[in-house]
Amino acid sequence: MLSQRFLASIATAALTASLGFAAPAFSQGTPLQKTAQLDTPDDAGSEPPPDYDNQGAPDSAQDMDQPDDQTSQPDEGTGQPGDEMGQPPADEDTGPQATGAETLFDNNNPQAVANSPWKATTFTLSAPAQITRIMTYHWNHGSGAPAGEIGIQNLAGRSFGSWQAQGEQGQGGVSDAYWIVEPNITLPAGTYRVIDSDPGSWAQNAASGGAGIATVEGNSQ
Repeated sequence: MLSQRFLASIATAALTASLGFAAPAFSQGTPLQKTAQLDTPDDAGSEPPPDYDNQGAPDSAQDMDQPDDQTSQPDEGTGQPGDEMGQPPADEDTGPQATGAETLFDNNNPQAVANSPWKATTFTLSAPAQITRIMTYHWNHGSGAPAGEIGIQNLAGRSFGSWQAQGEQGQGGVSDAYWIVEPNITLPAGTYRVIDSDPGSWAQNAASGGAGIATVEGNSQ
């Protein structure tokens, strides 16, 4: 007598044949395999969004790169004449002044200088004066010049004397940049010219009007 399981198999086969497809064969006692899961993000494998604060990104607009003020500032002296032209001395560097002396003439200025004045250095006394000190400036491109003589003439060409100058150190330690004499002579009122024995190294610039840079000190009478 056929077993009930065998009969059931025949019935199943017949039903399958009538429907036109083959029934899957399952092994006895084998569980149905789990179907593939839908693709979902793997939380374990995904990377979190970048932490900008931890990566050095700015926390606020104030932390964003700003221009460096030091580099945005113009360099002092930009557009100014170079040191090779030299600088005239400051008033306090022109040597000791005689006690009670007045500045009778001074075309000293802080602008860069060149050599060889093309205009006479003249000064006018409105009253008689004792001339106690005269300085002429010889930067000479930072080389100075051995001290020569400084004299005084009136506009008619009359000489009132010429004196051997004493050289004094100038800006940056330049030897003999300042020539200084102390005539101690009295001149009547009038216009006078300063005479320098080495005009080729005598300093001048636009601020002096092309005249040799000098100071004249003394006491009006």
